[in-house]
Amino acid sequence: MKKILIVLGLVFGIAIVVLAVGLVRDPIEHQNPFSVLSIEEIAVRHAKGMTVAGFRIDPNTVEAIQKVEINDMALVLVQYSGYRTEGEAELCEMVLEIEKKPLKQWKANGGSGLCHKMNDPLNTVPITVVSGYGTSTLLDRGYSTAFGYLRDDQITKVVVTWEDGLVEPANVRANTYLTVRSSGFHVEKVETYNNIGEVVFESDYPNTEESKH
Repeated sequence: MKKILIVLGLVFGIAIVVLAVGLVRDPIEHQNPFSVLSIEEIAVRHAKGMTVAGFRIDPNTVEAIQKVEINDMALVLVQYSGYRTEGEAELCEMVLEIEKKPLKQWKANGGSGLCHKMNDPLNTVPITVVSGYGTSTLLDRGYSTAFGYLRDDQITKVVVTWEDGLVEPANVRANTYLTVRSSGFHVEKVETYNNIGEVVFESDYPNTEESKH
C-alpha cells in the first residue's frame, strides 16, 4: 500500500487541509477492473466515490485538470466543489495517486489536497500551497509534489524552489498548478509571475511535517 506524507500544507484564510485517507473508493472501479478507462477517468471516478467526514462532494463538479506520470504511477490533480455541514461552499484541489498494475491496468489509491472558500473577501493571498511526498514502487523510489489553486487570474507562471536548491517551473492550467519530481524533498520557496514577468506573490516556507498516512 503506497503511503503519502504531507510535509507542507499552507492554509490561507479558512482553507482546510483534506487528507484522502480511508476514503470510500468508487465501486464501479472494483466491479469492473478490466474496463478500459483512461487514467483521468479512473481518478474522476475515484474522487466521485470518496466520502469525507463533515463534507459533501458534488460529483457533478469533479474534473481531472492535470496529470504527470512518474516511475510506475501517475499523479492526477482533480478539482471539485462541495459543502461542509454548515452549508458553506468550498473548492478543493487534490492530487490522487494512480498505481500501475499488471496487464496495463491502473488503480486509484489515496491522495492529498486542500479545500478553501470559493469567495473569501478577507483572504488576499493569491495562491494556496500543498506539498507532499510518497513512494512510487516496491523499491521505494520516492516522489515529491507541489500544487495548489491560483486565485489571481494575473498569475501565468509559478516557480517552485526545493530544499536542495532545484528550481522548477510548475505546469499551470485552469487556475491550478502542479509540479512533480523524484525523491522526497520539501518546498522552500514559491514565486508567481504575470505574463510580463512581474512578481505577483512570493513566499518562503518552513519545512515542517504536518501529517502522515
